Amino acid sequence: MMTIAWMTWTEILRKRVLLVTVLMTLLFLGVYTFAMHSLAGLTSSNTGDDLLSNYLHAALGLAMGLYVSNFTVAYLAIFSSAGTISSEIESGLLLAILPRPVSRWRVYLGKWIGYAVWGVLYGAVMFWAVVVIVHAYTAVPLEAASLWKSFCVFELIPISLVSLSILGSVYLPALGNGVAMTLLFGIGMIGGFIQRITSVPQAAMEKIGLVTSLLIPTNAAYYRMISELMGGSNSPVGGQELSPFAGGPTPSNAFLGYTIAYICVVVGVGLWRFTRKDV
Repeated sequence: MMTIAWMTWTEILRKRVLLVTVLMTLLFLGVYTFAMHSLAGLTSSNTGDDLLSNYLHAALGLAMGLYVSNFTVAYLAIFSSAGTISSEIESGLLLAILPRPVSRWRVYLGKWIGYAVWGVLYGAVMFWAVVVIVHAYTAVPLEAASLWKSFCVFELIPISLVSLSILGSVYLPALGNGVAMTLLFGIGMIGGFIQRITSVPQAAMEKIGLVTSLLIPTNAAYYRMISELMGGSNSPVGGQELSPFAGGPTPSNAFLGYTIAYICVVVGVGLWRFTRKDV
C-alpha cells in the first residue's frame, strides 16, 4: 500500500504538478507579503480609537489570506487527483498493476494516502505561511492553542476534497470529474455566502447553508477554522465586519464529527466501488 502511495507521489512529480505549485505559491506569497507590508505602513501611526480599526484591518487581511489559501489548496487537491482511477485505466497503467498479487483495496487506499498526504503538506505550507506573514506585519494576537486547532480543522478541507475527487474518478473521466468537483466546491461556497451576506437570520437561508454544508463540508470547515483563529466568541470583531470571509454562524463540534465521518464514508464507498469495478 505504501508502495502505491510512493508511486502516486512519483506520478505527481512526473506531471510537474509540484513545480507549477511551488512557482505559483511563491508568487501568491510574494504579493500577499507586499500587501500586508503596505497595510502595516498605513496603520503604524494610528493610536487610541484607531487601534480597533487596525486590528479589524489586520484580521480582515488574515481572513482574506486564508480564504485564498483555501481556494488554492482545494483546487490543487481536486485537479491533482481528478484522474486518479479513470486516467490510469485509459493509459493502461492500472492494467499493469491489478493483475499482480495486490488487493484492489490496497491500490485504492495507497492512492488515497498519497494524494491526502500531498494535500495536507500543501495545506500546512499555505496555512503557516499566511499566519507567519500576518504575525510579522500586524498586531493580530494569535494564541498557540487556537492556531493548532485552526490548523487541524483547515487540514480537513484537502482531505475531504481528495476523498471526493478519487471517488469521482472511479465513475468519471478526469476532465468531467474535475469540473464536477469544482462546481460542488462552489456550491458549498455559495451556501456559506448566503448565510453571511444577510444581516438578519432567515430560516430559508440557514436551510440552504445547512444543506450545502452537509453535501460538501469544506466551506463550513473553513468558517470553523477562521472562528477558532479569531478567538471564537471572545473576538473583538466578527459578524458583518469580516463578512463574507469570516463571522456568521460557527459550525459546532458535532459538525466537525460529521466531517470526519463524511470522509470515512466517502473513502469506504470508493473502496467498495473500486473493488467491484470492471476494468
